[in-house]
Amino acid sequence: GGGSRQQGVAMALISVSTIPVLAAWPRLRRRFSLRALMGFGAAAMVLRLAGMALPLNAWELAVLQLAEGLSYGLLQPGVMELIGRCGGAGQARPTAVWTGVQMAFCSLLANGLLAVWPGLLRQAFVPAAALAAVGGVWLTMTLSRNDTTEQEV
Repeated sequence: GGGSRQQGVAMALISVSTIPVLAAWPRLRRRFSLRALMGFGAAAMVLRLAGMALPLNAWELAVLQLAEGLSYGLLQPGVMELIGRCGGAGQARPTAVWTGVQMAFCSLLANGLLAVWPGLLRQAFVPAAALAAVGGVWLTMTLSRNDTTEQEV
């Protein structure tokens, strides 16, 4: 719902809400374990995706988009740290390129599906939230419980 102005505000909140979280990452990382930060980011993603399946007005959507700042702002630097740990510095560039290719492909696929089945958008958030929940649980279970300090990459 809402006009283009309200939808624009909701979309802008995604980017604007991510900046302070990304800027605070080094300080957060010194204080909290990678497991805790990524677990919190995954929980924010699940809440956002599940909320997107609900009928929302434009202002409710705008508030919900703030959770994207938490999820992306905590998960993206955490994943980059994990790549550095697991694959070394040489793995970061190929992973970033592959991630970009995947995002482009998924965007094209999603836009094609929405063109054919316009009502798909809201229903698609339910399985996305379920997948994010499974991924978040798996991630927090596999990260070490003893990971309490910032690790050198």
